[in-house]
Amino acid sequence: MTEKTLQVLRTIDKADRIGIPATVDLLQQPIAAFGADLDPIQASLIGLFLDTKEKDGDDPIGHMRAFFSGAARVMARVDMMAFLDQQPPDADGKTALDRLLAIPQNDDETWNAGGRPKNIAWALDDLVRAMTDRRLL
Repeated sequence: MTEKTLQVLRTIDKADRIGIPATVDLLQQPIAAFGADLDPIQASLIGLFLDTKEKDGDDPIGHMRAFFSGAARVMARVDMMAFLDQQPPDADGKTALDRLLAIPQNDDETWNAGGRPKNIAWALDDLVRAMTDRRLL
């Protein structure tokens, strides 16, 4: 078992104490900060899977439905990243994805003050929504 795999398991083990959102955040932190150094998409998928865990009196089928609908949202993020990465590079050789990742981060979930949401997954969700809205017009 690799050190990274072991650290992912250690982090997941904390989910019952710190909650799933905090676990997803921790999975993205560097290993030196007791995280697992995962990218936001990997961490989100683990968080969605953890949320399917059967709880007393809950419906496991409902949890699986929630997982797969959440996984579809994650796949939309992956598709958006691929779309941005496939755009012709600018004069510096940077793709649209490189430029998105280079935008300074805010500490919230918004595009305030010329920055992007701290969590790149939120930024990708906004872009997916914007493109979907444009297609519906």
